[in-house]
Amino acid sequence: GVGNSVNNKGWVAGGANLIGDTTIHAALWRNGVVTDLGTLGGADSFVGLAKSERGQIAGIAETSTPDPLGEAFCLGDTFFGFNDGVTCLGFLWQDGVMAPLPPLAGGHNSQANDVNNRGQVVELAENGVRDATCTPPQALQFQAVIWGPKKGQIQQLHPLPGDSDGFGNAINDNGEATGCS
Repeated sequence: GVGNSVNNKGWVAGGANLIGDTTIHAALWRNGVVTDLGTLGGADSFVGLAKSERGQIAGIAETSTPDPLGEAFCLGDTFFGFNDGVTCLGFLWQDGVMAPLPPLAGGHNSQANDVNNRGQVVELAENGVRDATCTPPQALQFQAVIWGPKKGQIQQLHPLPGDSDGFGNAINDNGEATGCS
């Protein structure tokens, strides 16, 4: 297993291998107990940053839906990489429930990277625009976004002028996000 973040309550989130070491699930370590956060129907899931004090954890999970463009969106996100040929979605986990965070209109994949104490999640989300500058098998543009704090609320963070893609990485409690373009 690997712990990637810790909040002020001492909760550690990351990922842990299942028996056989071919699958990894998002995991939460708290009060001496490991909780398997599950997946969104696919084999693997993982948590990067997740420092919310509200019991919310953001991460990425494979679905059981084949990626229609053959993209490997979550490839390289863990030590093993997710490369099962399925779509990958960001998620917000709270109280035992993993809720998917969908991509932008026309996109197939997203990745949640961090959640703040206001319930805002920063991530990258594909849109439906084909981008010739992407390294194959990636085909669609992806943009930095902030989900929430209300359900279904999304704010796109546009890349720098001249760039077509952006990535949201971390967010503080003031709603200020970091990432790259």
